[in-house]
Amino acid sequence: LILGLAWAGNFGKFRPEVGIAGFHLNGPKETFFSQSDKIPVKTVGHLSLKTFVTKTVFVDPNFLIASQAGAKNLILGINGGIKFRPNDFRLTNVWAGAATRNGFSENSDAVILQAGIGIANFDFGASYDVNTSALGAGITGNGTFEFSILFTAPSTRLIKTKIDSERL
Repeated sequence: LILGLAWAGNFGKFRPEVGIAGFHLNGPKETFFSQSDKIPVKTVGHLSLKTFVTKTVFVDPNFLIASQAGAKNLILGINGGIKFRPNDFRLTNVWAGAATRNGFSENSDAVILQAGIGIANFDFGASYDVNTSALGAGITGNGTFEFSILFTAPSTRLIKTKIDSERL
């Protein structure tokens, strides 16, 4: 069971977003090995401070913090992108950026390179984690690819409209 809350604002050029979520709230059991261990709750929080430097160009400093069974991760990053005006291809934006992942008391363990494109109500992303920790010596290759698809439902918020009419 996953439960989360998020809030996003729109203050002209500044578009903050903050959220928190809990994972494994129902205490599922991990049965990969012969023993059956309960998966501890994972708590994740994020903050994004997207700012438009022009009407179409934005920068988005962001961070994510995750905690599970005493282990903590911090991801600090920045993205830059372009928001498109309405067009025939339904492209909404493109972006690229970089981030670093580490624990609170440990050194950085990965550098993350990422990019994405928005089409209609979908965002498609790709990232590559470059391993910077000693773990790299024990694995073949030094990173991993990740892909994401995000769907944002159209707003259900009612928009007030004024219809002018002439009355005789």
